[in-house]
Amino acid sequence: MFGGFRMREIKFRAWNIVHNLIYYKEEGQSNASFFNNCPESIYKLMQFTGLKDKNGKEIYEGDVLTWLADDINKKAIVIWKDCGWCAKRIDKKFNEFEKYIQFSDFIPVEISEDGKDDLFDGEVIGNIYENPELLKEVGI
Repeated sequence: MFGGFRMREIKFRAWNIVHNLIYYKEEGQSNASFFNNCPESIYKLMQFTGLKDKNGKEIYEGDVLTWLADDINKKAIVIWKDCGWCAKRIDKKFNEFEKYIQFSDFIPVEISEDGKDDLFDGEVIGNIYENPELLKEVGI
């Protein structure tokens, strides 16, 4: 912890748009080396949010989340907007002012028993690259 805040791990994964595969940074590989191997014309980079879902799966930009709130199953895409992690709701249509939600405003988070992880009380059900059908359900 640093000044009362836990430091989060900075890491990425990359979607290869030619081969339709996700690549993760290898253990011990530097971010610079990973980026050099992932040219922007072929790869879409996705940053780790620092959160894990209720099953312990890491949550990255581009992931599709589902959670239960007010007895309603909600779905959203993880995005970076206005200097923070947000969820772009996809469970129903919203007007422009309602469709982005700051993580801090909606995500029920718990700290793991060992105190090392922030756990989102929902789950990752896919991502926008490997599971585009999740977006077709709502016409995105």
